[in-house]
Order: sequence, then structure tokens, then C-alpha cells
Amino acid sequence: MSLSGARGLARISQNPRCDLQTAMVIGQVDEIEFYEALTKRQFEGEYGERISARRRGNKFEASLHQNNAAELRRILAPRFGYDPERMYVRNLADEIPDYMTEVHRNRYVRMMRVFADVAGGYEPPSVPHLLIEPQLRLPVSDSRFVYVAPDFAVFEPATKCYVVGEEKSMIVRAGSPDRVDLERTRRQAGAEALALRLLGDQLNLFERVRDRAIFVFSSPFDITPHQPVEEYLHAEVSEIRRALERYRAVSEELQVYGKEDGKKVVARAHQLGINFQNSCLSSCALFYNCKDRVSNTAVVLGDEAKDAFGGTTELEHLYALADGTVEAKSAEEGALAVRLRETAILLGVEDLCSGKG
Repeated sequence: MSLSGARGLARISQNPRCDLQTAMVIGQVDEIEFYEALTKRQFEGEYGERISARRRGNKFEASLHQNNAAELRRILAPRFGYDPERMYVRNLADEIPDYMTEVHRNRYVRMMRVFADVAGGYEPPSVPHLLIEPQLRLPVSDSRFVYVAPDFAVFEPATKCYVVGEEKSMIVRAGSPDRVDLERTRRQAGAEALALRLLGDQLNLFERVRDRAIFVFSSPFDITPHQPVEEYLHAEVSEIRRALERYRAVSEELQVYGKEDGKKVVARAHQLGINFQNSCLSSCALFYNCKDRVSNTAVVLGDEAKDAFGGTTELEHLYALADGTVEAKSAEEGALAVRLRETAILLGVEDLCSGKG
């Protein structure tokens, strides 16, 4: 899975203190290829989106976009007061296919023209009711950008502006998809909503663009879409702003600026700081590699242990505190030593403290 665009920024936002992951996003690396180049061994096990899930997702999006986005028009029209048969649709992916040069930039230029018309007071049908894969971007320097593309954007009559939308084939049960998957999707949409806001700001549409998105998930019945859900994303947009700051800082520090610098990230990977945490297991291919790097510290015991003992505290020091072979350096360490001994006795593992177990 390649780390780029809104997906990459969402990953940084989940763990902004991990410079290695940020560098991977900047270098737009393929995670499995990066793992194998870094460790010199083949990646074992499953990681990322399963092929079956990817196929389902592609089928879901295709069903929404076929016949001039007929199915998407059908479910969005009632929410925005439109006649689905009279909605004007533009698909930027069809207008500028992926094989053309400077795809992202050229799609963005067309998106800017649409927004300029909106700023000039035009409304549908003079501008599209629905945009498929509108191109947006987020600045990471004065001349460089991260391009992001929502699945769609729909014009809302009340605000006289567009709202970004995401299509995910995740099944809605008990009113919501899986919590972990939903968090990633919300962060991704947060990057897109922020990019839309920045474009609006350029054209003095400050009050029209809000931190929100429309989500179209799947119902339990094959790939039939569930009713659209609108959610505000204030927290996610704030997290993405912070992720952009880390992106800029790490990019300048490493002099890494894009996909062509992926090898540079591999070469410096062992020098880059990491922030190992429990959630890395489900979000990063380098989980076990990073676990080896912190295997002699309290971090390897989990997030709660890291908070309690400090991320750089070595396990040997904790053992020595527990069995009294080192003197506590502070009142806090003294109290910790007492608690460690009491816990060891309660668990019946006193020998671990003395190094006999």
C-alpha cells in the first residue's frame, strides 16, 4: 500500500511523533517494499487491505459512478433538494485520465475554475451539482503540495458551496461501520475538508466552507449504498493541520521531497525517531521491526507502561529498582520501586525481579 495523499496525512495524524512514518509518507513509499528493503527479508503474513475488500471497494465505487453517477445521484438528491434526473455531473477522472501528464495539477486547475465560478455567484446548473473525484491540494512549502482527491463533492444550496464526500464499502451495522475503519476514514476526509477550505479561502469563500464531509457507506445487502451520513470533522481537521507541520519539518530536515527520494528514506531509516505504540500493530507494516528497536525499554510493555515508567526507561533498570540492586534517584522512583515489589509479590513473580526467573 502506497503512503500518499490524504491516506498518508491521515497516517501521520495518528502518530505525529513518529518521524520514520512521516518520512515514509513524504517519500510515498510502498510499505511492503520499504519493509523488505529495510530488513532485507520478505514480509510474512497479511497486511493492509485484503484483495477481497479492495475488490469490493472498487465494485462499490463503480456502481455509484456508472451511468453518470446515477446511483450516487439517487441517494444524494433528496438530501439536497435536487431532482436526481436533472443533476449536472462532472467527472474529473474521465476528463483527465490517469495516463495523462501532470494529472493532479491539471485536474486541480479545473477544480479552481469551478470554484471561481461559485465565488462569482454561479449556482447549479451553471456549475455542477456533483463533482466526481474533484482534485484538491494542501501546501507543504511555498511551491510543493500534497494532492488529495475526495470521491465526490456535492453543491449544497444552503451554503452555496461544495461539501466533500467519501465512498467506503464498509458495512453499516447498528448505525455505524467498524470504529477503527471509521477513524481512518474520518481523518482522510479531514484532509480533504481542509484542502477544500484552503481553496475557498483563496477565493474569499471563508464562511461557506465548513469542516465536514458526507459519507456514503454500504448497507449489509450486497453493495447497495446506505443512506448518506454527514459528520463534522473539527478534531480531524485540527489533527491534519498538525500532520502537515510534521510533514514540512521532517521533509526539510531530511531534504526528502517526494517519491523519487524513497531510497533516501531507506538509507536513513535507522537514524529516524519512532514512537512505538500498541496501535502500530494494525496501522504499520514496520510494527515488529520497531518493536525490536525498543525491546529493552518499558515501551515494549505497552502504552500504559510507557506512560507509567517513561518511554526511555530500560527494563533492566526497572528490574533493578524492584529487587533493590540500584538506588532510587528520586522520591518518584522510590515509590515506583515499592509498587513494583508489591506487584511482583502479588503476581508470584518475585524471581523475575532478582533475575532468577
